[in-house]
Amino acid sequence: MQAVQSRNELRTFSHARIPPVSPYGVGLATLVVGVSNIEVKQVAVPVPKKDEALVKVYCIGVCGSDVHYYEHGKIGRYEVKEPIILDHELAGEVVDVGEDVKNVTVGDRVAVEPGVTCGRCEYCKSGRYNLCPDVVFMATPPVDGAWAEYVTIRSDFLFKLPDEMSYEEGAILEPLSVGIHALKRGKASMADRLFVSGLGPIGLLAIQAAKMFGITEIYASDVVPYRRELAKKLEVTAIFDPIHDDINEHISTLTL
Repeated sequence: MQAVQSRNELRTFSHARIPPVSPYGVGLATLVVGVSNIEVKQVAVPVPKKDEALVKVYCIGVCGSDVHYYEHGKIGRYEVKEPIILDHELAGEVVDVGEDVKNVTVGDRVAVEPGVTCGRCEYCKSGRYNLCPDVVFMATPPVDGAWAEYVTIRSDFLFKLPDEMSYEEGAILEPLSVGIHALKRGKASMADRLFVSGLGPIGLLAIQAAKMFGITEIYASDVVPYRRELAKKLEVTAIFDPIHDDINEHISTLTL
């Protein structure tokens, strides 16, 4: 029960806690109001706290979790019990900041890290903040996400985009981080060979991350032809169809 209370106290993003009148006016947001049922509604633009920034959203990605909440209304213990704004992959422009914010200013183009942690627990203090038990993650019930014109976020979870990076590229930095984290967990190095099973967005971005790590020998597989074609454009070493190919035999032959 305590964990639930803590999550509600830290519900940073939620439009449900925004007063009906905002000094910033109103904006549009897309809410899931039931299973396979979404509506575009006007909501009050959120007001940033002292340590937050107000971000105008320019681009979002649609995660598999968003689709799952839309189609099934829940993932594990997280259930959509009231209308919710989905999406946690986003980039945008800072349009206002709280009085304590120093790391970003109005006009900065930013990517957003969607899981805000407490910064005080043993996991946060040891550098493993992804394990924080009080993390507040965008688009995870009851916390609203970014399928809206404006969101607020604690400013230390904003990252400035270089001038040459588009908002579209900025929005996929969050799923790219999944591949980077996996490679770090696996202690991958440029001397390694890599096999990626499944070539959806995460799999394709994992290939990109592997190239950033200097890995040149990459094998991949997927049952969907167009996904294999996308992987081919990334110039992986070999691509397999697991329905028709004996992947173990092929890789064993290619890596003799």
